[in-house]
Amino acid sequence: MSRPPMTEDERALVTHVTRWGSDGYPVHKVGSRHWTWDFRSIAGPPVLFKTKREAVASFERFMEVLHEALREEAQARAVAEVRDRWLGKACIISDGPERGTVVTVSDVEPHPTRGWLLPMLVTATGLVPSNLVEVLSPSRVDFS
Repeated sequence: MSRPPMTEDERALVTHVTRWGSDGYPVHKVGSRHWTWDFRSIAGPPVLFKTKREAVASFERFMEVLHEALREEAQARAVAEVRDRWLGKACIISDGPERGTVVTVSDVEPHPTRGWLLPMLVTATGLVPSNLVEVLSPSRVDFS
């Protein structure tokens, strides 16, 4: 599910609810019989609810969407950090049958079972788990 980046008010709402829990839900009564929710520039649902329970359920569904957006942003940041760390770097394989081989990382993929926690490095010799590779400093690189 792709959505636009979170706004400042959406981030403030997540922070507010994280601090105050359900006591901080912006659910309020409208008139004498209806309920709704809103927060700063976030207008809330375009309908009024007959019960507070329905308004709270609507708000909690919206919070699930925001939490999913935060997870997606965190995942994208983590992948970018992994790519920045490894792409184009000269490395030496520190364990396994190809120990001592100097390789250049051409791409990074998630591990089949551990995902981005253990990135797989794409090299000329094939896929290598990142825990078996050491990045070489520029002064130690010798491709001769």
